[in-house]
Amino acid sequence: MARAGPFTAERMATVDVSRLATWLSYPSLIAEFGPESPWSDASAVDTPAAEPWPEPDRYISDLRQSFDESVATCIGQHEVVAVALSGGLDSLAVLQSCSKRAKKDGRRLVAVVAEMIDDSGTTNAVGAWRLVRDLGINCTFLIARRETSPVGSPEWSARGPRLDALPKVNRLLAELGERAGATVLLTGSGADELLGAVPYLLPRRTVMPTLRRFSYLRDTVVTGRRAFVLEMASIGARALPAYPRAIAYFAASWPELSRFDVPEVLGARYSEPVREWTRRWVKNTIRFHAAHHSDWATMEAWDAVYPLHHLDSPGPLPLLTPFLEPAFMAIARRLPLESRYDPVHDHAYWRQKAQVLKLLPSATRLVLPQAKATYRHELGRSAMPQDLRSMIVCQLGLVRPEILRKANDPTTRHRVLAIETWLVGALAYGHDVNSA
Repeated sequence: MARAGPFTAERMATVDVSRLATWLSYPSLIAEFGPESPWSDASAVDTPAAEPWPEPDRYISDLRQSFDESVATCIGQHEVVAVALSGGLDSLAVLQSCSKRAKKDGRRLVAVVAEMIDDSGTTNAVGAWRLVRDLGINCTFLIARRETSPVGSPEWSARGPRLDALPKVNRLLAELGERAGATVLLTGSGADELLGAVPYLLPRRTVMPTLRRFSYLRDTVVTGRRAFVLEMASIGARALPAYPRAIAYFAASWPELSRFDVPEVLGARYSEPVREWTRRWVKNTIRFHAAHHSDWATMEAWDAVYPLHHLDSPGPLPLLTPFLEPAFMAIARRLPLESRYDPVHDHAYWRQKAQVLKLLPSATRLVLPQAKATYRHELGRSAMPQDLRSMIVCQLGLVRPEILRKANDPTTRHRVLAIETWLVGALAYGHDVNSA
């Protein structure tokens, strides 16, 4: 133990592998949060603390001013601001708001794009460039090509493994922004979770006009028979007492969690402890919903946001997210859930992103993307070492190499790599690892 890592300046700490194993639980994988502190001297937490979803404020209908204020808070005193632009609506809303601020007080704006190929075979870089050009946004536009690698590695954090799917890409964007003179990087993360249309709105007859309910049902049916059946079930669930209603919601929305399963890739010695942790987490979450949330739509809205896990900066720039700034979240959470969906728009993507669409000038509609781009193939690319048994996670018995070799699920593969990378960093900083 030659030197102190970033955990503390005075002492070393010990990684508890049994705690780290909960990062491979299904709640953590599906809901994308860090469930337990990986350190042996940290207190155990089965359900991260969060406030119940608040009662709606019917007077809130427009979030533009609040969002601009959130963006201004993130910009702070930074003179050159970088925005990670994906080509979608969320990051475009951030860039547009930054553009207004830059025009007002003379700051410089940099749009950084990580080139990715969507599942239709189209590069996002061209679409992002067209948006910037057609909207007349004055900024430096930079593209990180697919074959480009970052100079440095994503910074290690004592909080635990990184949960972003492509940490090296995020590091590359930050480096690109820094080379252009930026001192902060803003992203559009959190918009889907906080403002996207939630399911189970059909029971809200008294506050949802007939046209909106009909359009919503039509868009629901298109997604498949199961979605339609669950909407019908949410109507019947209103008659249930609070606790059975919450159980029914969880069984409908999260069937894979209701069975208390654990991923097959998890080492045998950790399977039962993680299964027990999962059981406690699910039961605590159900009790929380039963105590605080009266319908499935509200439960779904809460589950989309919480447990809230803020990504640490990959370096070298601070990473900030206007959609998840506390002041903006406090207002956005009080927005009536049914107002997240608006039938007036021509495309289902717009109807389900109505509140994000409101953040953009109406004159921009002609050039906005009409469907959500997906990147399943791109996100599925993850480079595992040839010799899996040399991985620390396998040597510790946390992961079964024979199962990992056959694993096709990108979420599991990314998480295993994230844990491996984090353990390498912990050992490099001189921390101990306790697998007993």
